[in-house]
Amino acid sequence: MLNGHAEGVIYCSERADPAFEGIVRGLGFGENSLHRIPSLDGRIDVFSMVRTVRRDRAAGLCPFLVVANAGAEDTGLVDNLILISQLCKSEGLWLHVDGSFGGCSSMTASGQKLIRGLAHADSLTLDLQWPFFQSQPLGCLLLCDSDGLDDTLRLPLHAAAADRETPGSTSCMKARSLWTALQSLGADAFRREIERRMRLADLAEAEIRKQARWHIVTRSQLGVVTFRLKPPGIAEPDADELQVILASAARRKGFRWLQSTRVKGRVVLRLSAAQADISEPDVRVTLEWLFRQSSKLDSAPGAPSRMRREDFEAADTI
Repeated sequence: MLNGHAEGVIYCSERADPAFEGIVRGLGFGENSLHRIPSLDGRIDVFSMVRTVRRDRAAGLCPFLVVANAGAEDTGLVDNLILISQLCKSEGLWLHVDGSFGGCSSMTASGQKLIRGLAHADSLTLDLQWPFFQSQPLGCLLLCDSDGLDDTLRLPLHAAAADRETPGSTSCMKARSLWTALQSLGADAFRREIERRMRLADLAEAEIRKQARWHIVTRSQLGVVTFRLKPPGIAEPDADELQVILASAARRKGFRWLQSTRVKGRVVLRLSAAQADISEPDVRVTLEWLFRQSSKLDSAPGAPSRMRREDFEAADTI
């Protein structure tokens, strides 16, 4: 029950972290309280969400929360926060934005263009560890109205503040580390670093587009680009296996910024400059290695669909 109503309902993208169900249940909501909304080109289909919210309300349920994404970790794609905020306002829903992956990019001019509408969120979560070079995990929750947190947790704000300020506490030490970094280097230094990483993904996209067999799946956003090797004459399931093989071989090469993921039901390669210590030479070497691997398809025994793992995992000299 929620405020005397039937079961409260939370809405998120079908691509949201699978662990989200456990979080919702841990907060005391039923297993049917989380409704995943279909994606349209990797983002929440807002019009589908409108229909779902109204259908749920007509069925006697109590829609109350939408979780949108300010940068999906696998693609960097950002939900249409402006449209979602308009829906939340008209339907009386709380808008929470998960900015764990891309939220800090809004510090930059490029990030602000990609993450429009962030100011309309009722609450926002951020991961401050990698953008600010912190050695320990460091996150925060921001609210437009702090009274909402007090009312929800039934914890007086002065008590929460006193707890945070306890000398020697882990949270206090983390906060001091962040404050020291900002005081020493200034916010502009971190803005420049975030911009640099986003430009590396832009560079990768530009180089991949020059290759006939390689196809961009999602454009460079927030330091992430996804792409796929799809030679002519190879079936989609075999192409999926090809991406897995390449990602496995890349991992053995030490290219930790290159992984595989699924987008639109297909396996793709994901190059992320957002959360790795990566340079322009790293990007170029990685792409040159990938392009060499694709050339091995021409000399592979049989058809491209018969490529073996060992064909890609032979030791290459970087």
